[in-house]
Amino acid sequence: MLVINKTVKLILIIFLFAESLLLTFGLPPFQKFDEPSHFIRVIALSRGQLFCQNNHFIIPEAYNNLPQEYNFQKVLLDNEKFPLALMDFSKKWTTDDLKEKVEINGCRQNFLGYFPNTLGVLLTSWTSRPLVIFYAGRIFGFLFFVSMLIISLKIINPKFQYLLWFYALMPMIIHQATAFSYDVVIISLTLPLTALWINKITKQRFNKIHWMLVALMVLVIAIIKPIYLPLFFFFGLNNWNIKLKYKEFIAVILIAILVVGVGRIGKGEGNYPTFVNPKLQLQLIINDPVYFFEVVGNTWMDKWISHLEEMIGVVGWRSTPMINNYLNFTFLILAAYLVTKLAKDFKNITNTRQLIGIFAVILSVIFLGTLAMYLTWSPVGDKSVEGIQGRYWLPLVPYWLVLFGGLTAYANKTRWFKNLIICLVLFGSVATISLSLWNRYFDWSKNWINSLNPILPTTELVVIDKETNLVKQTYGKNISAVALNLDNRNKSIIIPYQYQVMDGECYQVLRRGYLSSWGIQGETQMLLEFKPVLSNNGKLCLKLNPLNIGAKDYQDKLTIKVTDNQPQMEWLYFP
Repeated sequence: MLVINKTVKLILIIFLFAESLLLTFGLPPFQKFDEPSHFIRVIALSRGQLFCQNNHFIIPEAYNNLPQEYNFQKVLLDNEKFPLALMDFSKKWTTDDLKEKVEINGCRQNFLGYFPNTLGVLLTSWTSRPLVIFYAGRIFGFLFFVSMLIISLKIINPKFQYLLWFYALMPMIIHQATAFSYDVVIISLTLPLTALWINKITKQRFNKIHWMLVALMVLVIAIIKPIYLPLFFFFGLNNWNIKLKYKEFIAVILIAILVVGVGRIGKGEGNYPTFVNPKLQLQLIINDPVYFFEVVGNTWMDKWISHLEEMIGVVGWRSTPMINNYLNFTFLILAAYLVTKLAKDFKNITNTRQLIGIFAVILSVIFLGTLAMYLTWSPVGDKSVEGIQGRYWLPLVPYWLVLFGGLTAYANKTRWFKNLIICLVLFGSVATISLSLWNRYFDWSKNWINSLNPILPTTELVVIDKETNLVKQTYGKNISAVALNLDNRNKSIIIPYQYQVMDGECYQVLRRGYLSSWGIQGETQMLLEFKPVLSNNGKLCLKLNPLNIGAKDYQDKLTIKVTDNQPQMEWLYFP
């Protein structure tokens, strides 16, 4: 058992507050994840605006101008040093400064996640000094986090306090606990949820009051960010102290979903990035689910390391992160050490069904998060999921540790499972080496030696409104891309066009996907990339077909320029 005695606890408390001071006052204003937008949402809430009015909020223009006045975008995008000359937060606004109003967005951000920050702003707004108001918001977020930590340490089985301390001391946790963000509430409520869950697993006192607290906290978290609703199922992985029949449990889940849905009322749709359309994206997923799972798999293969780093020690914005490998190695080593301790402590507690259940709940949260970002942040038909951040998975950290601890305990007492883990680890190592060699020396998909032919003037158009075959000699085998000269008559085409790269007979599908929305906006040359494919007869067939999703407003046709009745296209190849 890992004992947290008084000396160790004092060291941890000192480290906690040193870390919080650095990340509260050492990190310049508006240099945390999306802090400018969260800040103005807090200001709107502090002025009594819980919901959008006509799809916007109204706040004093002085607040809205603060991020620009302090050059947050310049420091963010150019990775420049923060201009200390601009640190005149101590100025005092006059009544005239706060008189001018401005409309702001932020309707998709639920008010429940901002109460700690808002309390700090409310208590200090009388000063009319941005320095006091801004840092009060950060400080009160951290105070809420600390209060949840204290409560959680008191109620958890003392044997497992080290699990809470590890979570609470992670740099990214403190980074977000001291930010203007709805993450303050989410990561703070994760502490008592974890404490109650550990108590339930270890058969400590867990009564109806505890059950009501769990339901309330999960609902608050899920209303702020619905992807976390499956956390509720963690408490159904053990035998209930409160006897619930199957139908009653399903009823509770349906009520929870209903409450989350009602809690989202008033948020509004907000503005989506360019070429992002959730309704069209959802139709694409429904019509072509296999492609979506390919996208998810490719995304996680490419980004899991960056997500892991962001969960541990990436502070500042993602585009100019401050990553220190010392942090990553330190906390990964600590995590491995805690897993060995958890393996001993859960040796006779967890069972196979529970471990499978924990993994299923974790996987469901990750899947919902990935789905949400594909719908609301990724261009329609994009080949990867955009916008996912490692901090989204912070509430899962305690459950990951318990899962790995339980798996280690199971492996220690089950020979076949231990052998399976060894085989998977070794196979993963060989697969990683193979993939690295392929990407470094043999993947030609992003290297081309020829270029497009000059664009020839033409007024003729090829209108692609049904399945169309474009066949051309390739002069080589390692095909990696095809370029098309388009003329879309300056119309935005957001409808997903499915492409299939096939053999010369247009029979066997060799590569498939969707044209990038970025490549078919207006008149342009569109480059369609795909991994190398062999052509036995020197020909390939390209099929383009708009996905029929019943969205008539977006059914503009893709037009390709032609010369002598031939489409202007060029296969990019290797000799």
